Amino acid sequence: MLDFLEKRDWIAVLGGATRFDKRQVIAAFEAGRQIARHGKHVLTGGTTGVPYAAAIGAKREGAMVVGISPADSETEHLRRFRKPVDFVDLMVYTGLNDDGRSPLIIRSSSAAIFIGGDFGTLNEFTSAWMNGDNVLGILEGFGGISDSMRSLLEETETNGGGTAMFQSDPTRLVENVCAEVDRRNATRSNDTHNSIGADVHTIIEEHFESCVPQ
Repeated sequence: MLDFLEKRDWIAVLGGATRFDKRQVIAAFEAGRQIARHGKHVLTGGTTGVPYAAAIGAKREGAMVVGISPADSETEHLRRFRKPVDFVDLMVYTGLNDDGRSPLIIRSSSAAIFIGGDFGTLNEFTSAWMNGDNVLGILEGFGGISDSMRSLLEETETNGGGTAMFQSDPTRLVENVCAEVDRRNATRSNDTHNSIGADVHTIIEEHFESCVPQ
């Protein structure tokens, strides 16, 4: 089985794609490495800056990386959006532009880590928070919109059902996020897994067994 396709094994890394600094890039690279070391894989917006640094870190540690592109083709991805295509195992071309692809990133991962960022990252954060079942790791003290997320949650008093975790160290942040993801999945039963699709399996096995010459 392709166990790496389980949603529980994918963590999105989100942050500044055009506005970022050296500290944020280093933190994102380390976050990507740590995600890989915890046996997880990385999902990004297939973009530059902070997410790109996380993708590089993850790939160097042997993890898989999937990018969710705002473009509808590789040509548009490269020419119009001017986004990279390296350090990605699979690029999904959505054609939904930057704002439209955000929910896809969030709903395809079990957790999201935010480093720096601007309005685009804020859009992804609100989408993740309102989704209701995400683990959200926010790196504080590195600038950008991520430094305002704690106060935003306190001031709005919204409760989307997600879990927000704050840390000033990328290594500790990834450790805490992965631990929470694993804890949640350990409590979910897979009792019905083997019974799903059993009717189809039975028909195929009976049919092809009857077609074998005696």
